[in-house]
Amino acid sequence: ILIRVLYLSCTMGPVLLLYPLHNLLSSDTSDTGSPLSKNSTTPIFMNWWYQFLLFSVEYSGPTVMKLCQWASSRPDLFGTRFCDVMGKLHDSVTPHSWHHTEKLLEETLGDHWRDKLTLDTNESQAGGVILGSGCIGQVYKGSIVNEEGHIQNVAIKVMHPNVREQVHADLQVLRLLSHIIPKYMPWLIPSTSATSSKEFLRWINPKGAVEEFSIMLEKQLDFRREANHLTRFNENFGDDPSVMFPEIIMGFEATSDVLIETFCEGMPFGKFVEQYQHDSDKLAKMCCVGIRTFCRMTFDHNFIHADLHPGNILVCPKEDKFTFLDAGMVTEYTEEDHDVIVKILTSFIRCEGDKAAELMLSDSNRRMLKKSYESSSNVDSGSDNIAVNENAYIKKIARMVDMAHTCDDFFKNLSQYIAFICDAAATHRVMMNQTFVSFGLAVKVQEGVAMSLDPSIKVWNVANPIILRYESQRYIDRLKDNFRERVMNLLREFKAKE
Repeated sequence: ILIRVLYLSCTMGPVLLLYPLHNLLSSDTSDTGSPLSKNSTTPIFMNWWYQFLLFSVEYSGPTVMKLCQWASSRPDLFGTRFCDVMGKLHDSVTPHSWHHTEKLLEETLGDHWRDKLTLDTNESQAGGVILGSGCIGQVYKGSIVNEEGHIQNVAIKVMHPNVREQVHADLQVLRLLSHIIPKYMPWLIPSTSATSSKEFLRWINPKGAVEEFSIMLEKQLDFRREANHLTRFNENFGDDPSVMFPEIIMGFEATSDVLIETFCEGMPFGKFVEQYQHDSDKLAKMCCVGIRTFCRMTFDHNFIHADLHPGNILVCPKEDKFTFLDAGMVTEYTEEDHDVIVKILTSFIRCEGDKAAELMLSDSNRRMLKKSYESSSNVDSGSDNIAVNENAYIKKIARMVDMAHTCDDFFKNLSQYIAFICDAAATHRVMMNQTFVSFGLAVKVQEGVAMSLDPSIKVWNVANPIILRYESQRYIDRLKDNFRERVMNLLREFKAKE
């Protein structure tokens, strides 16, 4: 861990030390143009600093790159220049050598792999044409002869070298920081609430957040998991012509380092938004498709694509269809956590802030009391872990939800709402559920996508029909379970009488 900390200090330290100078120079300039633009009026130093930042992030490894990938989808939070530069991390990370790719293909398909798989080639790239290179691996385009004897285009994903070791080391560093900062250096995380930084961190639950983030990121380190995820997504959305996922190629079983899937045609999301920027109806329609898809993942399937940044989205404008790529990171909850999250989210969407607050209070008190009972035989030891002044907390959340529901710039203010919820949680001792972290990250990325298409979209109008269907199905399922239980009880009583 110490070696990794020293390495990250060397890669990110210089660019962070230069940030105050960058901030000073950028204070008098507009943040509406890309620093890479030929017509940009941004000072030369600022252009250089952003390029230096990009270089530092790439050499810091996959975990830092993943965080910056997500950040690059939020120009409202981090500025247009930052997002323009960090957007390269979606699919233009410095690729690994052809020798590494060839070695993995030989291990996966055998020494004569070229008899089974043909890679597209050109003069500028050795070995094969690279469609994109991300933080975990890179993708080539090729072709195979399928079971029907026809030539079929495919995409070949190959894991970068040493990725697993780097990610595991980074996660150990994050775990260490989540223990050290709250206990010894809480002042590093300023609190805007009435509580101290130490108390604020206690209730925001950084340890749980790090663990949830670790679970999400580690799922990307084995392409066999992604193959299983793609199969489930295709089953879940088989009835929806507006949503598509790559499919696994029969006869080419995925390994931990290589994945061969169908090649999907489509326009990159960023190019689609730029090309159709004056067609508000088209953008609004696609925004509705995106929100409906995310709601179905959340409510209907409990299986959420957690990495839907713009680099993983293709658009077919003529068919009004999205293609979602890179399904390595997914979020799936236990039935109990899913039920809690869905009820809270439903309350927020329906502007029932008091109900959402009551649900969060109940969830926090239940988990904190359970933790107290497990750690001590003294029942009263959990009294300090119960939320305080619950009515005030409920009023705060209800007021915030009312403001959000009537605000036209919902997505632009969402970060303020989340910060408000965190502050209220710390003030009233409401422990944030760590499973909300993975869902929150997925939502944050989706906000950037939705905002690019239609910032004024009324989320509740799109989500309500899906919520109603979900609630109806849950009600029917509960009736079935109750009926089954009663029948089983009657059978047991009948056998007992015999």
